[in-house]
Amino acid sequence: MRKCVPSFVLCAILAFSATSMAFANGEKDVAESSATSELKISVFQGGFGREYWDLMAERFQEQTGIQTTVEASPNIAEMIRTDILSGNAPDFVFLQANEAVTKTLMADRQLVDLTDTIAPIKDKFVDGTFSMKSIAPYGDGRVYLTPFVSSTMGLWYNKTHFEENGIATPATWDEFFALDGASAERALFTYQGIYPGYLQCFLYSVFAASSENGKGMLDRLTSYDPTTLDDPGFRNALALLEKMNSEDLLLKGTVGMDHTMSQSEFLKGSALFIPCGSWIVNEMADAPKEDGFAYGMLPAPSLKPGMDRYISTKFEEMYIPSTAKNIENAKKFLLFLYEEENLIEQAKLTQGLPPMKNAVELIEPYVDPGVTASLRILEEDGVMPLGATFTPVNGMATNPEDYFWEQMGAIITGVKSPQKVVDELRPVFEEAQSLLAE
Repeated sequence: MRKCVPSFVLCAILAFSATSMAFANGEKDVAESSATSELKISVFQGGFGREYWDLMAERFQEQTGIQTTVEASPNIAEMIRTDILSGNAPDFVFLQANEAVTKTLMADRQLVDLTDTIAPIKDKFVDGTFSMKSIAPYGDGRVYLTPFVSSTMGLWYNKTHFEENGIATPATWDEFFALDGASAERALFTYQGIYPGYLQCFLYSVFAASSENGKGMLDRLTSYDPTTLDDPGFRNALALLEKMNSEDLLLKGTVGMDHTMSQSEFLKGSALFIPCGSWIVNEMADAPKEDGFAYGMLPAPSLKPGMDRYISTKFEEMYIPSTAKNIENAKKFLLFLYEEENLIEQAKLTQGLPPMKNAVELIEPYVDPGVTASLRILEEDGVMPLGATFTPVNGMATNPEDYFWEQMGAIITGVKSPQKVVDELRPVFEEAQSLLAE
């Protein structure tokens, strides 16, 4: 599944933003829309596939009589943008919050307020779910997106290989770098090269564990506070990335690989570690693997023994555009998805679940042990959950979040030094912070 990847090109963002006046009065559009007994669902077709969505549409139609159609594609973001511009917005969307079309809808406040809709089931979710920035984006406690699935993100390794060769999983960066050469013919690390956004799958945790106040630094970093670029913890993290290149620890050819290529190399035993989310299990279910392969995941190492370590959690979000014609039908469908029998089907077909309080028990009979292990890692002493995401910013020639991850990739591949990256990030952060302050 293409996650954590750059948004579509700037011209698409500008074209969409330029039309925002056409539907800026979202509430008026909602009132004037002619509701029908139909429901149009647009979903991102990635690692979770579309089988689940087709099944849910069929069940919902049988139960309600509402004619329900599914449009699924890996390029659904561009299709949604086109539909909105043509006045044919989907009624219900599954597309993550860091996609450009979603960010634009959030920034322009063109999403339906779902606070009252989810109120009856709110207590079924893990505490803090509905205060996440990707769920309640305006800081006022109102909910505009809801989670389809919660993925844990960290460093993945072949548990069987580690156990059979007596290799201990590293808790500190010194232990991590000491594993270079521990396995013949294996690089220490690879990542999804041409999509450097995947680095966030472990770098958020690296930043949080980079100093005694790393968590506070990360909060400021994701709000584009320029002072964080000089923070010792941030500089520590950049130095770790630079070391991966200077000591030749990266799998050869990584920089030219896409997500499936690098993940395939990892599964075949070419590298000890790869950053990813728990969706890798479903996405790579049919990929060749070395004999006895078993998924294992660990938090990013800390600088010193005894420091807290972090596991990032990331949601895949669902929402309703405010210009949808069938908003009430979409709300019914949203609640329908969270019914227990449908959650069980989600576990079976997608290997994932929303952040429900009983998620591990509900999903365990149907998923690869690696998935449940990645969820239970938060039960370990000294491992803390982390829900970091950059604040959406509109109106910039450069998408600041995408640019940030591109710069992290430039360090790990040796294209740029940490100081050059800091120098180039500073004006981008300053502009982003200025726009956020308006």
